[in-house]
Amino acid sequence: MTGRRENYPFPHRGGYKQGFLPNRSREKMNRDLQHLYESWKAFYLTTEGCLEGELRVSGGNCYQFGTCSEGIGYGMLLSVYMANAQNHAHEEFDSIFRYYKNHSLPECGLMRWEADRTGKDLSEYVAPDGDLDVAFALLAAHRQWGSEGEICYLEEGKTLVGNLMAYTVNKPQYLIARAQLENPEGLSWDYTMSSYQIPAYARLFAEITGDAGWKKVRDAAYRLFAYFYKLNPDTALAPFVFHLDTFGPGGGAASPMYSAMIPAGSRGGQRWITCGTERMKRGWPMTIRTGMRYGFPGIWRALTGTSTG
Repeated sequence: MTGRRENYPFPHRGGYKQGFLPNRSREKMNRDLQHLYESWKAFYLTTEGCLEGELRVSGGNCYQFGTCSEGIGYGMLLSVYMANAQNHAHEEFDSIFRYYKNHSLPECGLMRWEADRTGKDLSEYVAPDGDLDVAFALLAAHRQWGSEGEICYLEEGKTLVGNLMAYTVNKPQYLIARAQLENPEGLSWDYTMSSYQIPAYARLFAEITGDAGWKKVRDAAYRLFAYFYKLNPDTALAPFVFHLDTFGPGGGAASPMYSAMIPAGSRGGQRWITCGTERMKRGWPMTIRTGMRYGFPGIWRALTGTSTG
């Protein structure tokens, strides 16, 4: 734990050329965000089922007050974005990351999807959207606090990005899918989810690591969303789950598994808000991560600049 000051403390100043903000003053939005953050911490952050020095994000009633990896990712994102001298977010960020590390599969260094409220792991597979958020949060933490303290955020982030490429990027499609190292129940793993495809992260990971495979991940996500946008131009909706063989190197026919639909920009839409990427200008709805970019432009712009691609 260090006493380093934040380079981008909340409240942030800045904006984007794309999109729009609510018709409220910046001061009121900052007060509202601070209030929501404090309420979120009071309800969801807990030491129950944690080792000393850990925190976890409770899933509430939906998860019988256990934890899933997506919640850990959200907690780390919120902590690094809301960090300032009053919020104790630096200490909380490190504590949540310790929980992540201690509940990761040793074979791949990625977090098991779910643990119960006592800290018992309930799954032996990875749902990578949470791990993707953790990786981005670590890179943001390097910008926020530097990497000279107890945790080297930059190296931890780069290691996690490498693990994601090795274990969750399905080749040759370059779509991100679940990583299963053990499958005692004989489950089918020939599918993925649209929520795993986050082109903004892929572009950043390529720049940080020099691994050109992440550009292929970015392009595969664009191809996926563009395909379903053409099918549903009025709603811009994509299937939540679909077969991995839907999109090979040259495309392919859609093969959705679930009829339930979610916004096609379920992480991808942030590229239009933050960087103005024309391939994402589809009118896709703003989701949680896009909303974060509205409220916290400082770290995002420091990490990604304003380039498109």
